[in-house]
Amino acid sequence: MISNPSYKGTYQLIISIWYKLKTRRKIQLGFIILVMLLSGLAEVINLSALVPFLIILTDPNKISDNTFFSKFASFLEIDNQADLFVPIIILFSFTALLTGLIRVFNLWLNTKLAAAIGNDLSHETYRTTLLQPYKFHLQKNSSTIINSIVNNIIST
Repeated sequence: MISNPSYKGTYQLIISIWYKLKTRRKIQLGFIILVMLLSGLAEVINLSALVPFLIILTDPNKISDNTFFSKFASFLEIDNQADLFVPIIILFSFTALLTGLIRVFNLWLNTKLAAAIGNDLSHETYRTTLLQPYKFHLQKNSSTIINSIVNNIIST
């Protein structure tokens, strides 16, 4: 285990937040994990499309040495190596665009879910405070209640 003292506190904080989340949010977190994996896969595909793009830019003659590109050229029924330039550029552009779109979608989902979870937790805290007995509110100063809420959030 890690000997960092904040590790235990962070782990406990994550577990306590997990148990306070609604089932809907837990499902959304699972979906975001899948989108993150898809984003990682798209990055790998984009990087693998970068290699042929750079090869064809630097030395187009090396394309004929590669068996994959030979099969790719025969699949597209291209005989001349110079004609393979445009399909490889289109392939790289498509993968770069698709990867960028997946990355933006992932960022949008993460931001939206983080805001929703923050809203849920703050709503629950507000509701719990307001549903305290009337006597509780008479005995406590509102600034003491606010201070207590802030300290509880920071200390957990």
